[in-house]
Amino acid sequence: MPSFVSVLIFLQILGNCKCSDPEYCEQSQLTVKEVFSCPDSLEKWTQRAEIKKCEEIKSNCYRKLEYHCVTNEWQNRTLEVCAPKAKIPAGYCPEYNTLGGKVQEFYTSTCKACKTDYFSTVAYNFSECFKNTRSYSSQSEITNTGSIQERAKIMEALPIQIILTLLYSNIFEFFIF
Repeated sequence: MPSFVSVLIFLQILGNCKCSDPEYCEQSQLTVKEVFSCPDSLEKWTQRAEIKKCEEIKSNCYRKLEYHCVTNEWQNRTLEVCAPKAKIPAGYCPEYNTLGGKVQEFYTSTCKACKTDYFSTVAYNFSECFKNTRSYSSQSEITNTGSIQERAKIMEALPIQIILTLLYSNIFEFFIF
Protein backbone atom coordinates (compact mmCIF):
# COMPACT_ATOMS: atom_id res chain seq x y z
CA MET A 1 0.00 0.00 0.00
CA PRO A 2 1.40 3.45 -0.87
CA SER A 3 2.35 5.86 1.85
CA PHE A 4 0.23 8.85 2.66
CA VAL A 5 3.05 11.14 1.50
CA SER A 6 3.20 9.37 -1.89
CA VAL A 7 -0.51 9.93 -2.40
CA LEU A 8 -0.17 13.62 -1.47
CA ILE A 9 2.71 14.04 -3.92
CA PHE A 10 0.66 12.41 -6.67
CA LEU A 11 -2.33 14.66 -5.98
CA GLN A 12 -0.07 17.75 -5.96
CA ILE A 13 1.39 16.77 -9.33
CA LEU A 14 -2.07 16.18 -10.74
CA GLY A 15 -3.22 19.58 -9.46
CA ASN A 16 -0.23 21.37 -11.03
CA CYS A 17 -0.91 19.96 -14.48
CA LYS A 18 -1.33 22.88 -16.92
CA CYS A 19 -4.19 21.03 -18.56
CA SER A 20 -6.28 21.75 -15.45
CA ASP A 21 -5.86 25.55 -15.72
CA PRO A 22 -8.34 27.06 -18.18
CA GLU A 23 -6.27 30.26 -18.33
CA TYR A 24 -3.09 28.50 -19.50
CA CYS A 25 -2.13 29.83 -22.95
CA GLU A 26 0.66 27.97 -24.73
CA GLN A 27 0.81 30.48 -27.58
CA SER A 28 1.64 33.28 -25.14
CA GLN A 29 4.72 31.37 -23.96
CA LEU A 30 6.07 31.47 -27.50
CA THR A 31 5.92 35.29 -27.56
CA VAL A 32 7.87 36.07 -24.37
CA LYS A 33 10.76 38.46 -24.81
CA GLU A 34 12.83 40.13 -22.11
CA VAL A 35 13.09 43.88 -22.59
CA PHE A 36 15.13 46.66 -21.04
CA SER A 37 12.04 48.46 -19.72
CA CYS A 38 8.29 48.71 -20.11
CA PRO A 39 6.43 51.65 -21.66
CA ASP A 40 5.32 54.29 -19.18
CA SER A 41 2.62 55.97 -21.26
CA LEU A 42 -0.29 55.00 -23.51
CA GLU A 43 1.57 56.39 -26.54
CA LYS A 44 4.69 54.27 -25.91
CA TRP A 45 2.53 51.23 -25.05
CA THR A 46 0.65 51.58 -28.34
CA GLN A 47 3.91 51.88 -30.32
CA ARG A 48 5.34 48.73 -28.76
CA ALA A 49 2.03 46.89 -29.25
CA GLU A 50 2.11 47.75 -32.97
CA ILE A 51 5.62 46.29 -33.23
CA LYS A 52 4.71 43.09 -31.31
CA LYS A 53 1.56 42.48 -33.46
CA CYS A 54 -0.23 40.29 -30.92
CA GLU A 55 -3.54 40.60 -32.77
CA GLU A 56 -2.02 38.68 -35.71
CA ILE A 57 -1.19 35.59 -33.65
CA LYS A 58 -3.66 32.76 -34.00
CA SER A 59 -4.43 31.07 -30.71
CA ASN A 60 -6.95 28.84 -29.02
CA CYS A 61 -6.58 30.61 -25.69
CA TYR A 62 -9.60 31.56 -23.59
CA ARG A 63 -9.40 35.19 -24.83
CA LYS A 64 -7.64 37.03 -27.64
CA LEU A 65 -3.96 37.77 -27.27
CA GLU A 66 -3.06 41.36 -26.39
CA TYR A 67 0.22 43.17 -25.87
CA HIS A 68 1.58 43.20 -22.33
CA CYS A 69 4.73 44.48 -20.72
CA VAL A 70 4.92 43.14 -17.18
CA THR A 71 7.42 41.66 -14.76
CA ASN A 72 8.25 37.99 -14.56
CA GLU A 73 7.20 35.87 -11.59
CA TRP A 74 10.42 36.72 -9.69
CA GLN A 75 9.88 40.47 -10.22
CA ASN A 76 13.43 40.95 -11.52
CA ARG A 77 12.87 41.15 -15.29
CA THR A 78 10.49 42.97 -17.59
CA LEU A 79 8.84 40.92 -20.30
CA GLU A 80 6.90 41.75 -23.43
CA VAL A 81 4.37 39.06 -24.16
CA CYS A 82 1.17 38.50 -26.10
CA ALA A 83 -1.35 37.07 -23.67
CA PRO A 84 -5.03 37.31 -22.75
CA LYS A 85 -5.62 40.27 -20.46
CA ALA A 86 -6.23 39.58 -16.79
CA LYS A 87 -8.19 41.51 -14.19
CA ILE A 88 -5.77 42.61 -11.47
CA PRO A 89 -7.19 43.33 -8.01
CA ALA A 90 -6.67 46.77 -6.47
CA GLY A 91 -3.40 47.02 -4.60
CA TYR A 92 -1.49 44.48 -6.71
CA CYS A 93 0.71 44.41 -9.81
CA PRO A 94 0.50 42.11 -12.82
CA GLU A 95 3.16 39.50 -13.59
CA TYR A 96 3.65 36.93 -16.32
CA ASN A 97 3.86 33.35 -15.09
CA THR A 98 6.26 31.85 -17.64
CA LEU A 99 5.46 28.22 -16.84
CA GLY A 100 1.76 28.85 -16.28
CA GLY A 101 1.50 30.69 -19.59
CA LYS A 102 -0.60 33.56 -18.29
CA VAL A 103 -0.68 37.07 -16.85
CA GLN A 104 -1.80 37.10 -13.24
CA GLU A 105 -1.69 39.24 -10.09
CA PHE A 106 1.46 39.22 -7.96
CA TYR A 107 0.11 38.78 -4.44
CA THR A 108 3.29 39.08 -2.41
CA SER A 109 3.90 42.71 -3.34
CA THR A 110 1.56 45.62 -3.04
CA CYS A 111 0.97 48.66 -5.24
CA LYS A 112 -0.13 51.83 -3.46
CA ALA A 113 -1.02 53.55 -6.75
CA CYS A 114 -3.32 50.68 -7.82
CA LYS A 115 -6.44 51.97 -6.05
CA THR A 116 -9.06 50.00 -8.03
CA ASP A 117 -9.22 46.75 -9.97
CA TYR A 118 -7.76 47.14 -13.46
CA PHE A 119 -6.85 45.13 -16.54
CA SER A 120 -3.26 44.04 -17.07
CA THR A 121 -3.17 45.85 -20.41
CA VAL A 122 -2.93 49.21 -18.62
CA ALA A 123 0.08 48.35 -16.46
CA TYR A 124 1.91 51.37 -17.94
CA ASN A 125 -0.09 53.49 -15.48
CA PHE A 126 1.71 51.93 -12.52
CA SER A 127 5.48 52.49 -12.66
CA GLU A 128 5.62 51.29 -9.06
CA CYS A 129 5.07 47.76 -10.39
CA PHE A 130 8.43 47.84 -12.18
CA LYS A 131 10.62 49.36 -9.46
CA ASN A 132 12.39 46.09 -8.57
CA THR A 133 13.22 44.94 -12.08
CA ARG A 134 16.84 44.68 -13.05
CA SER A 135 18.20 47.38 -15.34
CA TYR A 136 20.46 46.37 -18.17
CA SER A 137 23.51 48.24 -19.36
CA SER A 138 23.08 46.90 -22.88
CA GLN A 139 20.70 44.88 -24.98
CA SER A 140 23.31 42.09 -25.21
CA GLU A 141 22.56 41.18 -21.60
CA ILE A 142 18.95 40.34 -22.41
CA THR A 143 18.57 36.57 -22.43
CA ASN A 144 17.13 34.35 -25.11
CA THR A 145 13.53 33.21 -24.55
CA GLY A 146 14.45 29.71 -25.68
CA SER A 147 15.16 28.83 -22.06
CA ILE A 148 11.59 29.75 -21.09
CA GLN A 149 10.19 27.61 -23.90
CA GLU A 150 12.49 24.70 -22.98
CA ARG A 151 11.43 24.89 -19.33
CA ALA A 152 7.77 24.87 -20.34
CA LYS A 153 8.27 21.72 -22.44
CA ILE A 154 10.13 19.99 -19.62
CA MET A 155 7.45 20.90 -17.08
CA GLU A 156 4.74 19.72 -19.47
CA ALA A 157 6.36 16.28 -19.73
CA LEU A 158 7.27 16.02 -16.05
CA PRO A 159 3.84 14.90 -14.71
CA ILE A 160 3.71 12.14 -17.34
CA GLN A 161 7.16 10.90 -16.33
CA ILE A 162 6.23 10.91 -12.65
CA ILE A 163 2.95 9.11 -13.29
CA LEU A 164 4.77 6.43 -15.29
CA THR A 165 7.30 6.04 -12.48
CA LEU A 166 4.50 5.70 -9.96
CA LEU A 167 2.76 3.17 -12.18
CA TYR A 168 5.82 0.98 -12.22
CA SER A 169 6.25 1.31 -8.47
CA ASN A 170 2.71 -0.03 -7.87
CA ILE A 171 1.44 3.12 -6.17
CA PHE A 172 -1.64 3.00 -8.36
CA GLU A 173 -2.79 -0.18 -6.60
CA PHE A 174 -4.18 2.20 -4.00
CA PHE A 175 -6.40 3.88 -6.56
CA ILE A 176 -7.47 0.68 -8.32
CA PHE A 177 -8.67 -1.23 -5.28
